[in-house]
Amino acid sequence: MKPDVPVVMNQFFGKMLLELGPALEGTYAAGSANVMGLMMFMAGAEYERGAQVRVEDIAELRDIFGEAAGLVSDAALKQKLGEAAQGSETSLRISQLDLAHGQLANTLIELQDFLEATQADWAAALEERIYVHLARSAEARRMPYPDMG
Repeated sequence: MKPDVPVVMNQFFGKMLLELGPALEGTYAAGSANVMGLMMFMAGAEYERGAQVRVEDIAELRDIFGEAAGLVSDAALKQKLGEAAQGSETSLRISQLDLAHGQLANTLIELQDFLEATQADWAAALEERIYVHLARSAEARRMPYPDMG
């Protein structure tokens, strides 16, 4: 048997919210059961989408770095951006994707520092592209809430 993690977690959520929580004495215990149930629901959703969200985010960062490598004047940053743009993931494990994303996020910070200091005419457009990416990334990672209606 291969458990369908989102289905299992949603069933646990329902049990915690509708059966276990109300059966517990005291508002603290019931509230804790409800929060645990909600976290189970969110964990199921993250299991389903987690790798996809991370892979898409990493790919977009690499694309931004590829564009930026052709524009920046700082030789060390240009090389770092080029290397980051050419990289690839060898694992779809969440921990490995998070590690890769963390490294790319540090490179993004370096790029943003450079963009804020430069007077180049192309910098504003690249900054806007980064802001759009960050907004899209935040939206993709937003945790869902169950439809209780």
